[in-house]
Amino acid sequence: MASNDGNERSAFNSFDNSFEWGLPGGSGNDLNSEQRSVGGGAISISAPLVNIDGSLETNGLSPENSAAGGGAGGSLLCNVQTLTGSGTISSFGGNGGQHSFSTVAYGGGGGGGRIKMVVTVSHAFTGSYSVRGGYGFQSGSSGTLYQLIPSGEYLIVDNENIETVLYTR
Repeated sequence: MASNDGNERSAFNSFDNSFEWGLPGGSGNDLNSEQRSVGGGAISISAPLVNIDGSLETNGLSPENSAAGGGAGGSLLCNVQTLTGSGTISSFGGNGGQHSFSTVAYGGGGGGGRIKMVVTVSHAFTGSYSVRGGYGFQSGSSGTLYQLIPSGEYLIVDNENIETVLYTR
């Protein structure tokens, strides 16, 4: 993920054990911190049964009327016995902004966040997950989805066909 000084830095210390807020987007050419977008939140759930038929999100936001970068996705830790539902679980990066007077000057997309799902008894969730980066002048890289579920242990890095020259660390 790019910082305000243009250097890349890691947003999280570990794909399977991180609980961090997403970083805000860079200020871009505006140099106005009020135009920066907000990174995604951090949610931790520990329960015997969780049913998700709506959406559970720790997404980074996109700036409004600004060429600032999108906020990075946050993190979601879910430790449950049973997970059901057909909703959406996401921690994606916000899209880079664009001035209202320009069709070219996009800010960079925020990087995707982290989702860790630990399900000990039954994983009957049929919905979707997303940890993609946001669109922008330079699109953000994917976050990670780590699953420790009854059928096995999985690490998924999927930017949903969004091209980027950045990489996931």
